[in-house]
Amino acid sequence: CMEFWEDVDAAGLKVLHREAFARRDARVDLEGHEDPFGLTRPGDAPALRLWGRPGREFIRQLNQLSDCEYAPGFVDPTADGQTLLTRLQRDILVRHPEREAMPAPPAGAEPPPPDGSIRFLACPSARREVEIVADTIWQLVARAEGAGERLRFHEIAVMVADSERAAYLTHVEAVFRERHGLPFNIIDRRLSARSRVPEAIERLLELPFGQFEASDLKPLLAHPSILAGVPDADPERWRTWLTELNVRFGADADDLSDTYIDLDVYNWDQALRRLALGACMTGPRAGDNRIFTTPDGGQWLPHDTGTEALDDVARLVNLARCLIADA
Repeated sequence: CMEFWEDVDAAGLKVLHREAFARRDARVDLEGHEDPFGLTRPGDAPALRLWGRPGREFIRQLNQLSDCEYAPGFVDPTADGQTLLTRLQRDILVRHPEREAMPAPPAGAEPPPPDGSIRFLACPSARREVEIVADTIWQLVARAEGAGERLRFHEIAVMVADSERAAYLTHVEAVFRERHGLPFNIIDRRLSARSRVPEAIERLLELPFGQFEASDLKPLLAHPSILAGVPDADPERWRTWLTELNVRFGADADDLSDTYIDLDVYNWDQALRRLALGACMTGPRAGDNRIFTTPDGGQWLPHDTGTEALDDVARLVNLARCLIADA
């Protein structure tokens, strides 16, 4: 509302509370009170009391921190004519006390007819609500065009309560496309709901702070944002191989040196080595349980996948080692 809301006297647009300036200078204990700014006192316009507290409290805190000088830029909403909506807007603007009823018309005058500026709809479902909204938008734009007025779709906003966001957004997208092909842009949808890229970024940032557990690395190896740079990857096949290799945690044997695990097992390095050997050597699947010994004394049991899987093994080994090395 006008100025800081609490600065506007109920009498009109020009009279300011002297107390408000004292409250601006006072330092309020924000943590010690449930309502440090007295925002819920009775008598205020219901719209402000019920829905305006977050914005009012935010402005008060900014003012308290910065000692700013506020420059109002408000316009009387009833200047171009009175409707139920503009009268409500003016009540909010001037912080008019709560009304028991609408003002009676002057003696001998007829009460104003319903103008449709505020409507309450009782609908059987959320989808039906959205359908009525879509039809109303279409009618408003068509009526304005017929009257030679300018009203564009991007000048119309549809607002949904946060608690009902998911239920309504699904219908909005479907109904707006089906009904008149209404153009729309959902501007406050959470980024994670529009793209899985933030999820991938979050997992990548968390990776260095863990122990390379399979539950952390496997989702990255199957994430579409990661696999976009790995053509022909087969994440389902990779998941099967890693399960068979019994990967649990640790980049290599050094990560398990302070544990009860003495053998070189469970970690990613040994699993990827066995997988690479198994792409070109026989192993248990072929009935061959021979251990491959490296020149430095390392011993590995190849996890045979067959030479036809060589390319896919190379993709998995390369991606897994890159993720671990970059963490």
